[in-house]
Amino acid sequence: MASKIIVNLDTSKENYIVAKCKQNDDLTLEAFIYENGEPLDLTNKEITIQALKADNTYIIQNTDITKSNNNFTANLVKDFSRVTGTTKIEIVLTESSKQNTTFSFCLEVVGSVIRGAVQSSNTVTILEELDNKIVEAGQVRDETEQLITSGGAATTGDIKKVNESLEQMNDFNKYPQSIKPSKSGVQKNSFKIIKKTDENQLIIIQPTNKGCVKYTMERHNGASQEGRDYGGNHELLRIVKVEHLQECYVFYDISIPVEGNYVSPPLYSGAKRNTIEQLAFYVSSSSYDEGKTFSSKDDGSGIVAQKLLYKNSVSFNLEVGGNSKCNLMFLGSKNISEKVVIKVNDIEVKSFNPKAFFMEENNGVGVVEFDIPYKVTTDNLIKITISNEGITGYFYPCGLNVKRLEEYNGEQITDFKCFGSKSDGWITSSGASDYALYDAIEKKWFGSYHGGEILEQEQILWGIKKVEENSYYNLNTTLKNIILNDWRIQREFKIYQQTSLANDKAKMVSIFSFNMDGTMDMDFSYYDGTVTLSNFYTALTCTDVGFRYLFLPIFKNLGRTPTNGYIQIPLSTGFVSQVNPDSALQLDIRFTKFNNSKDNRGCVIADNIAYRKLYYGVIYGKQYMLENLAFSKSLDFMVR
Repeated sequence: MASKIIVNLDTSKENYIVAKCKQNDDLTLEAFIYENGEPLDLTNKEITIQALKADNTYIIQNTDITKSNNNFTANLVKDFSRVTGTTKIEIVLTESSKQNTTFSFCLEVVGSVIRGAVQSSNTVTILEELDNKIVEAGQVRDETEQLITSGGAATTGDIKKVNESLEQMNDFNKYPQSIKPSKSGVQKNSFKIIKKTDENQLIIIQPTNKGCVKYTMERHNGASQEGRDYGGNHELLRIVKVEHLQECYVFYDISIPVEGNYVSPPLYSGAKRNTIEQLAFYVSSSSYDEGKTFSSKDDGSGIVAQKLLYKNSVSFNLEVGGNSKCNLMFLGSKNISEKVVIKVNDIEVKSFNPKAFFMEENNGVGVVEFDIPYKVTTDNLIKITISNEGITGYFYPCGLNVKRLEEYNGEQITDFKCFGSKSDGWITSSGASDYALYDAIEKKWFGSYHGGEILEQEQILWGIKKVEENSYYNLNTTLKNIILNDWRIQREFKIYQQTSLANDKAKMVSIFSFNMDGTMDMDFSYYDGTVTLSNFYTALTCTDVGFRYLFLPIFKNLGRTPTNGYIQIPLSTGFVSQVNPDSALQLDIRFTKFNNSKDNRGCVIADNIAYRKLYYGVIYGKQYMLENLAFSKSLDFMVR
């Protein structure tokens, strides 16, 4: 008897379903499909089950499936339970060449005593069927051509029908593709900072394995070369630059108390590069770039070491946020007082001796943590009082809730600061790092960098408040409606855009997600296409010219001096890794790989003086009227 898995899936809503089974079990899947919570009729829809196993092999099954109304039952192939770990599963629904995919759920395969006895592999049931049909059709064509040659009964019409059948079987919209590979290593979704820095520009600060990534997204940025580009309209908000930041931290500014006063001037100012930050965050002097350093304040300043005289106190009103902890950063020095008390709503919650943070004749930075109310029923403000109760000396408070961005977890803050890096960054050219299409009739490029793209719909996930209390309260807005220089700190961030291409001869949906540290996910859907294309790049990436090492799928040193030629890359999956050995930066590019029935060139890197750009596409050098195509790409930005 097979183990039965029952799930409810929606094409518009994420779920957190985790089903379990034992390794090597026979499995039956019963799925109920909904769209925005309403039952979705499956009568005229083709059903394909796609899965990515824990060992990064995949399964695509469209056989042995029985459907009724909004549910179906499938006897899953054996490979679904071959490998222990988490298998991600999604359902692809196809009707009249239109595709709709449910959000995925997870199958946890628990190891058995004979684990590993059977080797795991990629399994594609539809491929087997199509391969058989292609072989059969090929045999028929050969036989038919032989009949015509020898004066047999077959007609030219017969040959035409066979060729049309073969063409259909090679169509990348019907023939399965290699799905985008998963990211390897630890995966985490930290809070990120989003700021509108120009009427047509957003920046996103996102933690990565060492420091942070700074993304620059811009609209109305692109080429309009006469006779080459559609140009004119560059309305896609797209990635134009990706830089490395040494560090980014957040804090609650305590420069202006609601009660009490400091002694002027401060011990240390909050200048672009100051002593407190050097002590607290170990910023590398050799890699520091002041020109690329910035903060939420206009002058680029950060935390300040204030002077609080003995027998004095200062108070601040903080909003209750989504965290029950608060911290205080301060500077320890030789002449510091010996007792400080922290009160919350006039109740003592912490008492400590700051002298413990002065070490070996050197100043030290200290951080103490204390509890605060998590929720309140009336007033949303809590009063925090810092009292210097020493009999002599100063206390040097610097800020509340001072944390690296990667450590931040919903505490109340007012500001952030980022330290620039001397590295050139991952992407420094504003050329297309997403897609580009060539109209074979008009003989012009369009889309993204090449223009001819008009915005029709836009949704930017934007918090109601600067500090996110609960992601459920975030709103979808537009870039135009965001106030200039306004910023947010939020865990979830996504940009959705629908655009019209080439004088409304096609549409494109673009979804950019930043919900994995060090990674930008891109999902695209080209549809309603009426353009005859001879080029369609689906994984363009303007990697910086300093990335002279190609690490995967082959190793190659491109040298310091570009040749202005093209480097051919043999692909079995959609994965390319490039490395800048001088800056110790790595860029992994993961993308949907299609069959090459319409691609005469394959994947290449342009060894250009402006960039080491990756070119990969589904169409190159062959004219083809493409109605629709879904494709994905992810960029993983790492420091080696």
